[in-house]
Amino acid sequence: MPYRAYRPLVHAWHAAAVVRAVLRGPRADRDVLLVHDPAPRPRRRRLLARLATACGWRPVLVVVDVPRTAALDGQRERGRVVAPRSFAGHWRRWAAQRTALARGARAEGWTEVHVVDRRTAGPALRAVLSAPRPAVACSRP
Repeated sequence: MPYRAYRPLVHAWHAAAVVRAVLRGPRADRDVLLVHDPAPRPRRRRLLARLATACGWRPVLVVVDVPRTAALDGQRERGRVVAPRSFAGHWRRWAAQRTALARGARAEGWTEVHVVDRRTAGPALRAVLSAPRPAVACSRP
């Protein structure tokens, strides 16, 4: 079955799983939540940051910036190629956001923003995950 046939279900399931995990809030035995979300949609990122903050998380955004050709090559390697028109839309949105993210996105609710390339993604992520975190309290309704 082609990926495009079940992609909407995958995206909906992933979004629901992320929201469930964020709503659980941090605890002493679980104070880190790592979310992989490749969608370049600012509204979705802002919502995630605000929801995470309301639930006691300290949201940090790490974005991997790669050249367009590398992104397309990665899709082919994974066997999940989106239609050219869809990819063009993703790329336009990403290009429009890249500069703002490089300057920081605290206004979007993130406590830190890191725009990295593939080479520095691992070290940046390890640094974020190993950083000391303050005690948290969830202010869920």
